[in-house]
Amino acid sequence: MNMETRSEGGMSNTVMCVLTDPEGTHLGSSMYITQTAGPLQLTQLVNKFRNNEEMLPYSFYVSDEELLVPVGTYIENNKVSVEKVLTIVY
Repeated sequence: MNMETRSEGGMSNTVMCVLTDPEGTHLGSSMYITQTAGPLQLTQLVNKFRNNEEMLPYSFYVSDEELLVPVGTYIENNKVSVEKVLTIVY
């Protein structure tokens, strides 16, 4: 799993991630999201990028484990490397 974090001028830490479908097709390019982003915020992103007229529910997985907490919490709890891009499957 790959990921990078950064902090800019007192802003909350961010994580470089890429959203992919189960087949590995990227939804846009890699992007920075705040470490406080959880399933609700990721659902909003996916719906926006997919141009869904209606808000559809999504589940998110990192390394085949469902993401139920904010990304930063997942990183801490699972000792995730912060050197490359985090892949989040929706």
